[in-house]
Amino acid sequence: MAGQSAAGGIATSAVLCVFALTPLLQRPELHEHVTVLPGSAEQFALPRPAPLIACFGVLHHLVDDSARAAALHTTCEQLAPGGAFLAEINLSPLDAQPMTLSGERTIGAITYRKFSGRTRLSDEVYEARYVYELSLGDQLVERVEARSLTRAWTSAQLREHLRDAGFARWDEYGDDTRTPFAPEMQRLLLLARRGEAGEAQSDDSRIGMGTDHQARIHGRSESGARDDAPLDG
Repeated sequence: MAGQSAAGGIATSAVLCVFALTPLLQRPELHEHVTVLPGSAEQFALPRPAPLIACFGVLHHLVDDSARAAALHTTCEQLAPGGAFLAEINLSPLDAQPMTLSGERTIGAITYRKFSGRTRLSDEVYEARYVYELSLGDQLVERVEARSLTRAWTSAQLREHLRDAGFARWDEYGDDTRTPFAPEMQRLLLLARRGEAGEAQSDDSRIGMGTDHQARIHGRSESGARDDAPLDG
């Protein structure tokens, strides 16, 4: 990496921070390029405007509409003009799942393990449960349990919040190879951009996918469909 390259992360708790940063701890050559800041998705402040903010496995944990609106508004504010926001969006609740091992990382004699499970509470909301364990050799040193409510997004909610937050345009994909999003997909990869200085929002916010689905992302479709029409047409 070049000397001026940098990355940052927002940490909500010490145990989550340790688990997430274990791969980084194994790459000392990257340490000077990474800064971890305390904060939450709804309210955080970066030392300077960012050209890119990435958010994975977070937004579906914001159950209230007010929290979702605040998170996207704060993110747009912290981006530099023309900056990009890359996020993973769950569009449907996941199935119930018993507690299972979902991650394991080892540094020398220290091992971190993550267990996760889900209980469905309603058509939209389910409870996620997590257990984080720290072991030294065969001895369990620490065990932390956490619970979180999660709620899937709908396409209409996503459009409304992105518009209200001030994003100028965005595109939607089915995966990180830019596969076009399809209605049957449960996960959506969002690439949104803050407008350049003086740039206004447009009723046609497509970034260039060139599909009818993309014509419905923001405002009316080219065929005149209503703004609340589903993304799948």
